[in-house]
Amino acid sequence: MTKSHKKASVFRTALRVAVEGRARHASRFVNGALRMLDDEALKARGIDRNALTGDRSFRALV
Repeated sequence: MTKSHKKASVFRTALRVAVEGRARHASRFVNGALRMLDDEALKARGIDRNALTGDRSFRALV
């Protein structure tokens, strides 16, 4: 038995795109703020500076 899936509405798609965009914006903001910290402060929080440079995704923080 297979279920047929409804195609996402235009509004749901627009909301998903807007939320993903805001998430990317927040990740860039946080990564930029973390780059301003010194190495000792980053190390105390368990963050590697090399993971922050270049990669602007949230996965860089995990």
